[in-house]
Amino acid sequence: MVRYDMTIRITISQSRGQIDDPEANYAKTKMVVGNVDADIFIFPEMFLCGYVRTKEKMHLSIIEGRMLPKFKEYSKKRDCAIVCGGPLTDDGKIYNAAFFINGDDVRSYRKIHLRSDALAQEKELYSAGNEPFCVDHKGLRFGLAISHDLFFPELFRYYASNDVDAVICISAVPERIMDDYEKLIAARAVENSMHIIFVNMVGEDPGEMMIGRSRWVSPKGNVIESCTESSDVRQLRIDEQEIRDSKKGRSILSEVRKDIRLA
Repeated sequence: MVRYDMTIRITISQSRGQIDDPEANYAKTKMVVGNVDADIFIFPEMFLCGYVRTKEKMHLSIIEGRMLPKFKEYSKKRDCAIVCGGPLTDDGKIYNAAFFINGDDVRSYRKIHLRSDALAQEKELYSAGNEPFCVDHKGLRFGLAISHDLFFPELFRYYASNDVDAVICISAVPERIMDDYEKLIAARAVENSMHIIFVNMVGEDPGEMMIGRSRWVSPKGNVIESCTESSDVRQLRIDEQEIRDSKKGRSILSEVRKDIRLA
């Protein structure tokens, strides 16, 4: 079948994950997904339970037992994919995850690089993932990343080397470090000739004000679309052929020196 519509519609929802109320977070999702036609909807890091600091605040049984099944059902009803952050348990470990929900197909990326400094001690609560995540949807290939992953270029180089069209990076970044993240987003985009869609949380979580300023950045490092510092919803219309053409700049991959020992 010939596909004449070469545009994929992506809606980014810059909002706050309410703490202690997973049902309210699902209601926010349902409101956005129910009122906008899009192929992919993206919500921030740890959106399902808020960026909490303790296991008890995650409401794991509610998220796994009630919320994710509801997300699956609504994704199928609206014929769309939903990307959102939340906790994931596996073999007694907890991961900071980005879920890719497409009807009954629910997959996840587990945050590889956990923050461990004065801002956050994620290693005390989460286990680190160890695998990149690629998914094909509506004619494009996406990679997933979470927040602190931006400081590590090798993950984005992996995605570029594996023919990813765009990286979706969800985040919960406070105001005091957002300037650093804006520079990193542009750097990862330029060095890999890659589109990056960055979706950040907004509003106050324990001890920090999440600043929003979500953005879609081109392979040239230019901001194509950006959000405010408040709750915001934006729809991106991405031309598939234009994205494929932009990958021609990845000729730099052939210049990578493998004969140099860096360790």
